[in-house]
Amino acid sequence: MSTRVITRWFFSSMLVMVLPGQVTAQKADVVSLADPVPPAQSQPVQQASKALPIPASWTAETAGQHKYAAAWELRLLGVDTLEKLAHLRAISDRRTLSLGVVGTSGVSGSSLAGKLGKNVTVEYRMGPNSPNCDPQSNTHDTQQLAVALDIINALGVKLKVLSYQAPNTIAGFTEAFAQAGRDADIVVMYQSVWNNIEPIVQSIRDSEKALFISPYVETGPSTNRTHQGYAHRPWGKGIDHFVTVVPLARKTPSGALCSVQRRDANDTEVINFIVPSFYASGTGGTCPSASVAVAVACYIYAACPVQPTPPEVISLMRRTSKVDEQLISSTPPFSRATVATLKKTIQDYVEPQAGHERRLDAPGILNLYDAYLQIEEGWPRRP
Repeated sequence: MSTRVITRWFFSSMLVMVLPGQVTAQKADVVSLADPVPPAQSQPVQQASKALPIPASWTAETAGQHKYAAAWELRLLGVDTLEKLAHLRAISDRRTLSLGVVGTSGVSGSSLAGKLGKNVTVEYRMGPNSPNCDPQSNTHDTQQLAVALDIINALGVKLKVLSYQAPNTIAGFTEAFAQAGRDADIVVMYQSVWNNIEPIVQSIRDSEKALFISPYVETGPSTNRTHQGYAHRPWGKGIDHFVTVVPLARKTPSGALCSVQRRDANDTEVINFIVPSFYASGTGGTCPSASVAVAVACYIYAACPVQPTPPEVISLMRRTSKVDEQLISSTPPFSRATVATLKKTIQDYVEPQAGHERRLDAPGILNLYDAYLQIEEGWPRRP
């Protein structure tokens, strides 16, 4: 078996020194098609909308863009007032959960110092120079995690981040997924692997106790050639604890969604969830959208009175997804036209033309506040 792996970050939010469409050959070919996430020292947002759930301490003078972005995403997740945010925070510390981040770039705790503290910590479980595995740079995985942590910190969730910086080989990814699946409640990977993926797929399949989250991927080869092509499909075969995500992107105010590959039966990948994304570079900016979904899932685990199972969490996220027309159309830069386009695309993906398989699981946008209401009403209900 060849150990050479092709991995990609799809329209992600950064990979320094790699330009759109450029291929860099190291142990594998890595492609980044991306807009950069603004660094922490970006100029503060000068005018924050009063409609956003921004705490009093997040004034236009003191709140950087990252806090404004989290507030924008929370609003579209249904947390559109400070009162609702306070409700969520009141039950967000019922448990400390663990998030495994699997990838070749690694997580830099030193670069995330401003987002870490008593509620959020980083531990290194796999990587070069162990146990000193901090890459000491603002890597792709670090920037994606930062997007999730801005929401997680706003919600008051207690989180232990476990970093698995995998060797860029099939064996390396397979072992990283197996370790993360044993150790973590949630596992996220922002890359796709496109060669000899069977061991990776089996490693994820065997890790039933963890919820796996990944960006939806879009590329030339048939999607059954990457592990994302084996994510959950309620109407067919798939790994029931593995989901993919796409953005409703701020930078695409038309409301268009990521296109889906459906050429023939070999295109097996589907979209499980749609989330709002401030940073996504466009409809294909799936990496930052996975970070928002990670934050939602982290809150559900943290706030639930009993430890939920991955299928229970997926079911809750699906059941509470919806198209809130008023909320979307009143959140800049979106409009009623945004809603019309979004609803049309959702219908096309859920009810495709004859001869095509359904390509979208949850027919709406994730709604964290509705998930919170379900938890307060006693979810999950068990015999």
